[in-house]
Amino acid sequence: MTLSESMNPVLPLRTVQDFERRLKALLRNAGAAARYTYTWETIKSYEARRPQLSARLKEFVGFWNTILSALQTSAIVALGRMYDKRSDVLSAAVLLDCARTNQGLFSLNSLRSRVESRLTAPADVESYINKYRPPKRPQFDALTKGLENQTKFYEKYISPIRNNVFAHAGDLTQEEQHDMLADVPMADFEQLTVFPLCLYQTLWQTYYNGLDLVLTDAPTDIVKLLATPLGRSAIGMEHQHAVRDATVFLESLTPTNVDVSGR
Repeated sequence: MTLSESMNPVLPLRTVQDFERRLKALLRNAGAAARYTYTWETIKSYEARRPQLSARLKEFVGFWNTILSALQTSAIVALGRMYDKRSDVLSAAVLLDCARTNQGLFSLNSLRSRVESRLTAPADVESYINKYRPPKRPQFDALTKGLENQTKFYEKYISPIRNNVFAHAGDLTQEEQHDMLADVPMADFEQLTVFPLCLYQTLWQTYYNGLDLVLTDAPTDIVKLLATPLGRSAIGMEHQHAVRDATVFLESLTPTNVDVSGR
């Protein structure tokens, strides 16, 4: 047994199951937040850039205001599940703390057992993991710092909105709900939304594939995402798929003639 393995032994099954449950919850909530946020952003961007489409949407303004309001509210709810600091929720902070305090989850023996469930030949298993180096505390610290920075932004800008949505939603019109994010720096909000997806990818790739524990990078700017949309069969992250799917749908609504009424 190597020194690294003795310091990071394989952990009890209960700990492993708890970590994997929390990792799946992060993917579920991160994917939902990305879908809601970037579908909403795509609709608003298209409406601003396409006069013909804007006229078409305004024919059904009540419906689209409802959709946009629901997307905003759902995005804020999903973000709250990940950035809430309470210990009784499946938050990103609790997941990362679980990983930091149970680094045996990422030991060589632990990775070997996961790879063996996919590859049967011992030589293939050893070839797959022979370059793996278990992550060290500074790598976990870097992820924690990144999460803390995002959490500060969430607590300053989004948490108050979340509290207002639940405490006073009955007193807000749909237009007021649409305007609730008006003072939020949207570039930072986009990063807030995509960060959990990147955190999930980082942890998953290290845990299952033995890649270095370095935060995954991803595009977040809606303008750039619209300019370089994800191909139909391309592999991308959830927010990229959301932009592509919303774009395809909105393009199907855009009138093909010059009559801005859309009829």
